[in-house]
Amino acid sequence: MNTRPSTRTNVANVLIVGAGAAGLRAAIAAHTSGAEVVVLGKRARKDAHTVLAAGGINAALGT
Repeated sequence: MNTRPSTRTNVANVLIVGAGAAGLRAAIAAHTSGAEVVVLGKRARKDAHTVLAAGGINAALGT
Protein backbone atom coordinates (compact mmCIF):
# COMPACT_ATOMS: atom_id res chain seq x y z
CA MET A 1 0.00 0.00 0.00
CA ASN A 2 1.34 3.40 -0.97
CA THR A 3 0.94 5.81 1.96
CA ARG A 4 2.97 8.60 0.43
CA PRO A 5 0.73 11.56 -0.49
CA SER A 6 0.47 12.45 -4.14
CA THR A 7 1.75 15.82 -5.25
CA ARG A 8 0.47 18.10 -7.94
CA THR A 9 1.44 21.63 -8.89
CA ASN A 10 -1.27 24.07 -9.95
CA VAL A 11 -0.80 27.72 -10.79
CA ALA A 12 -3.81 29.97 -10.31
CA ASN A 13 -4.80 33.53 -9.49
CA VAL A 14 -7.76 32.42 -7.37
CA LEU A 15 -8.18 29.49 -4.98
CA ILE A 16 -11.75 28.59 -4.00
CA VAL A 17 -12.11 26.34 -0.94
CA GLY A 18 -15.50 24.68 -1.12
CA ALA A 19 -17.08 23.16 -4.22
CA GLY A 20 -20.71 23.68 -3.28
CA ALA A 21 -23.09 25.98 -5.10
CA ALA A 22 -21.55 29.18 -3.70
CA GLY A 23 -17.97 28.08 -4.32
CA LEU A 24 -18.68 27.01 -7.88
CA ARG A 25 -20.56 30.25 -8.57
CA ALA A 26 -17.57 32.21 -7.26
CA ALA A 27 -15.28 30.14 -9.48
CA ILE A 28 -17.40 30.86 -12.54
CA ALA A 29 -17.39 34.59 -11.78
CA ALA A 30 -13.61 34.64 -11.28
CA HIS A 31 -12.99 32.64 -14.45
CA THR A 32 -15.34 34.88 -16.45
CA SER A 33 -13.26 37.85 -15.25
CA GLY A 34 -10.14 36.20 -16.68
CA ALA A 35 -8.65 34.53 -13.60
CA GLU A 36 -7.09 31.09 -13.54
CA VAL A 37 -9.11 29.26 -10.86
CA VAL A 38 -8.55 26.17 -8.70
CA VAL A 39 -11.49 24.77 -6.70
CA LEU A 40 -10.95 22.43 -3.74
CA GLY A 41 -13.73 20.30 -2.27
CA LYS A 42 -13.59 17.85 0.61
CA ARG A 43 -15.98 15.31 -0.88
CA ALA A 44 -16.33 13.52 -4.20
CA ARG A 45 -18.61 15.39 -6.63
CA LYS A 46 -21.28 12.68 -6.62
CA ASP A 47 -21.33 12.71 -2.79
CA ALA A 48 -21.30 16.48 -2.25
CA HIS A 49 -23.85 18.19 0.01
CA THR A 50 -25.24 20.33 -2.81
CA VAL A 51 -25.87 17.22 -4.93
CA LEU A 52 -27.48 15.43 -1.97
CA ALA A 53 -29.92 18.31 -1.29
CA ALA A 54 -32.77 16.42 -2.95
CA GLY A 55 -35.33 18.93 -1.70
CA GLY A 56 -33.67 21.63 -3.75
CA ILE A 57 -31.66 24.72 -2.97
CA ASN A 58 -33.23 28.17 -3.00
CA ALA A 59 -31.03 31.08 -3.98
CA ALA A 60 -31.48 34.73 -4.79
CA LEU A 61 -29.68 35.32 -8.07
CA GLY A 62 -28.47 38.80 -8.91
CA THR A 63 -29.88 40.52 -11.98
